[in-house]
Parts: sequence; C-alpha cells; structure tokens
Amino acid sequence: MPITPREQFLAGMRAQVPNFAGSFPFGVAAGAFTVTVVNNFWLSTGMQALMFAGRAQMVAMQLEKEHAPLMFMLLACLVINLRCLMYGTAIAQHFRHLSWPWKIGLSFMLADFTYAVSIKPLGDMAGTPDAPTRHFFYLGAGVFNIAMWSGDGIIGALLGNVIPPSWNLDFVPTVSFIFALSTALREQDDWAAAVAAGVVSVALVGLPWQAGLFIGAAVGLVVGMVTKPRVREYAVKRPASRSADNKEITS
Repeated sequence: MPITPREQFLAGMRAQVPNFAGSFPFGVAAGAFTVTVVNNFWLSTGMQALMFAGRAQMVAMQLEKEHAPLMFMLLACLVINLRCLMYGTAIAQHFRHLSWPWKIGLSFMLADFTYAVSIKPLGDMAGTPDAPTRHFFYLGAGVFNIAMWSGDGIIGALLGNVIPPSWNLDFVPTVSFIFALSTALREQDDWAAAVAAGVVSVALVGLPWQAGLFIGAAVGLVVGMVTKPRVREYAVKRPASRSADNKEITS
C-alpha cells in the first residue's frame, strides 16, 4: 500500500530532527550577529526566516558593517549559494511530475540539510507506488528545517551580543552536513564520487570565488558517471559467477 502524503511529510520531518544539533549553534550565532548589525529584533528574525541562507546572511551582515555597496553584497551572496544550483540539478528529476507552483515553493526550501536527508529517500522511491507523493517527504524535511532555522534566529536575536562572532561557529553545520550526507553513501560509486570531490575541493581551497568547490563537484560528477556503470556491471556478473561456482561444487 502506498505511503500517504501525511506519512511522507512526517517521515521527512523525523529525518531532519538529528540535524538540530548542527543548526542550533550556527543559527543562534547568525541571529545574534544580525541583530547587532540591524539593531532591530523583528528585522533580524524576519531576515533570517526569509533569507534562509546562513553563510550568505553572515557575509552580508559583515559587508553591511563595512558599508559595502549593495551590488557587491548581492554578488557575494550569489557566489556563496551557487552550490544550490548543483543541489537543484540533482533533485529536480524527482519533481518533474509537479506543477510550477509546487516546484517554486519547494525550491525555496532547498538547503544543505534538506538536500542531504532527502536525496537518498527520493531516489529509493523512484519507480515505486510511493513516487507520486515523495515530494511530501522533501516538504516535511524543508518545513522542519525552516522552522528550526527561524527558531534559532529568534533565540539569537534575543541573546544579542552575548554570543561574540569570534566564536566562529560556522564550522558546526558543515560538520553536521558531512555526517548527514555520509549516511546516504551506500554504493561504491557514491563513495568514489564523494572522495574525489572532497579531495579536489580541499586541494583547491585557495582558489578565489570558491572555485575549488565547484571544480571538485564537477570532478565528483565525472567520477560518479564513470564508476556507476562499472559497479552495476560487477554486481550483475558477481551473482552469475557465484552460481557457476556452486554448480561446479555440486557436480
């Protein structure tokens, strides 16, 4: 029996719960830093909920403190969030059956944690009776992530100057995202692509405009495309060879 939209939604929310530990410290720090720059509680919390991009928010607030031009702030936020293009490209295939209003609404929820917890379940449900309602899993994960991040921002705005930016808590969600993504790596080709992308990205970390990240992602995609057919071919041949060996032993 297919999973109902409600069950899908609740499953997506449950999948997002462990990421609260990674979101909380960074979200609170972002809210605290933002309120010290804009000096307005409601503007700070509204910005955190609507912008829904932690690193871009922190960079934008730092540039605001330095009185940088608005166009430069927008360009910096665009570069920081270019990774979402890769997320969107990977996840779009699971939402082809949806209308444009659905796609636009779900695109707003596309973030690191939502992508990490959704990409594997969405792929597993492809071609099954649950495929038509799988977007509700993503919706549940996205709604919980937005609520989690917005709540962190409210707490941060209330704390104000208590949490200094010098704590550099932005590494916490990165570590949590790596953990969440690693749980989705099941096949050998998944690991090959992830390792290749990680090694290249770290090796090129000094490049401007975070170019190393996108080069690493491109290398990971190529490695995944090359290794996936070979892994599948090996998986098909291996059972056949085992059955042949069993026949020889039996005879």
